[in-house]
Amino acid sequence: MTTSLPKEYYVYLHVRSGGVIFYVGKGRGKRAQSTANRNAHWKAVVAKYGGFESRIVAKGLLEKDAIELEAKLIAEHRPLGFLTNILDRGDVAPSSNPEVAAKISRSLKGVRRSDETKAKLKAVVRTKEWRDKLSESSKRRGISQATRDKIAKAQVGRKHSSETKKLMSEKASMRSMDHLMTPEVKKLAAERNAFRGKKRPEVSEMMKSIGAFKGEKNPMYGKGYLQAGSKNHMAKPINGLHIYYGAAQWETLSSAADAIGVTIQAISQAVRNNGRSKGWRLEMAS
Repeated sequence: MTTSLPKEYYVYLHVRSGGVIFYVGKGRGKRAQSTANRNAHWKAVVAKYGGFESRIVAKGLLEKDAIELEAKLIAEHRPLGFLTNILDRGDVAPSSNPEVAAKISRSLKGVRRSDETKAKLKAVVRTKEWRDKLSESSKRRGISQATRDKIAKAQVGRKHSSETKKLMSEKASMRSMDHLMTPEVKKLAAERNAFRGKKRPEVSEMMKSIGAFKGEKNPMYGKGYLQAGSKNHMAKPINGLHIYYGAAQWETLSSAADAIGVTIQAISQAVRNNGRSKGWRLEMAS
């Protein structure tokens, strides 16, 4: 039994009035017709010309093949001067490009909110009612217990063939960054770690003040780095890989959040889902 990767991606063009191609993209499902998550230039063109036409160039592609074709078409149409694509390929978020991130940052500088607006934002975001609503909505998005029971029942006695097990193992290894963490990359990550060799004296002093450090009999003796911030549940460092900044490693969730400029929750979610945060692909160190 041989199983191939799903060929569910396609490459599409967006065309405005006059037959001018102004955007090249790759996606799956209904992405070609969607207007969500488009950049400001794309929105301005659509608003000016009153809409767009979507044309599928190729379909039934692997993601890597779709990315290659997308990059090729962007290179062909870029010199014509009509494309609204920010990057030359679409497998990374535009905001992860240092130049784009700097442009966004400059556009936000000098924007001041009134005290009334600040008070409203604070009241909405930080109240217990808001947190409870967010928690409840997250629970509703989950799978019901009845569905879980059906899935579990369907899996009983099911066995995968050796070929399927091998393919699953290969796909799992590709989702991990272990194959990328060569000695050279590890050395670079250590050199770029802003927290390497640094301690947090305020934490140490606080622990001493409450009597948490009592000598070698204390199980935490000599392991003060474990109190250096919110750790993940396995208390392991976090590896990060960025298409522009290279590799990095952080000892804690909070140090990773500080370095990248996002919340601890965003880092935790990216680690759990083997995803990205501001262009950084994050995973827990093995």
